[in-house]
Amino acid sequence: MSDIKELVTILFKSHNIVVPAHRKELFDKFLQDEQNTATINTIIQNQNQLMAKWKLEDRIADIIQQQVKSTELVLNGTSAKRIFVDGGFGKNNVYMHMLAESFPGMEIYAASVAQASALGAALAIHPHWNEQPFPSDIIELKLYSVKQNTTF
Repeated sequence: MSDIKELVTILFKSHNIVVPAHRKELFDKFLQDEQNTATINTIIQNQNQLMAKWKLEDRIADIIQQQVKSTELVLNGTSAKRIFVDGGFGKNNVYMHMLAESFPGMEIYAASVAQASALGAALAIHPHWNEQPFPSDIIELKLYSVKQNTTF
């Protein structure tokens, strides 16, 4: 109950609402009302979700910062126009969008390859055991791009 009272007090203060001493009993009843308690609990849940989302995005931003530095070292002096991301990071939309924002002049793709390690080994020995061409549908790609704002 003290968390609820503290939250509502902060919320009231942010809206310039002061509960005078002669209304403390009314305020306590207000806090105990079942519907108000449910609303307050929803606010607390939403705040917790918002904070967790921020923490996740902040961690991803740290990873992106490190990824950008590393990628710039690799790309230095090359004419590469595309970056392909495979594995778990390629499945993370927040990461992929941040990466695309960090490299606006490049095409950023999430690549999905089933059984990637086994497929890589098979492709490495392919010419020695199979005369057929490589299948064209072994990699699924999803493009992430930054929309450029243009002013006329």
